Amino acid sequence: HGAETYVSGDAGYTGAAKRPEHAERDVVWSIAARPSSYKHHGKDSVLYRVKRKVEYAKAQLRAKVEHPFQVIKVRFNHRKVRYRGLEKNTAQLFSLFGLANLVLAKRYLQRTAG
Repeated sequence: HGAETYVSGDAGYTGAAKRPEHAERDVVWSIAARPSSYKHHGKDSVLYRVKRKVEYAKAQLRAKVEHPFQVIKVRFNHRKVRYRGLEKNTAQLFSLFGLANLVLAKRYLQRTAG
């Protein structure tokens, strides 16, 4: 934690890169733009369409990253943090993410097999 090189966030994190605690970090910030920031170009504008595609790609990436967390919360009922010590918490999360990967792989394989 703390050695991140790429940070992705939704529109609620707009301006996070400008905060003083992040001034020293060498990070690529990919924060979603609010629709009002490019809506004034008009829907027929080339710039508007390009911005929409970029924001769509950011949203797709965020969804792929956040989906395993949703599987862990819903399927395995891991909704609140239990403080058992760092090693036990780490082991539990590794196990849960491994199981989430199996669930997601099972869905993918069932779809491709028919």
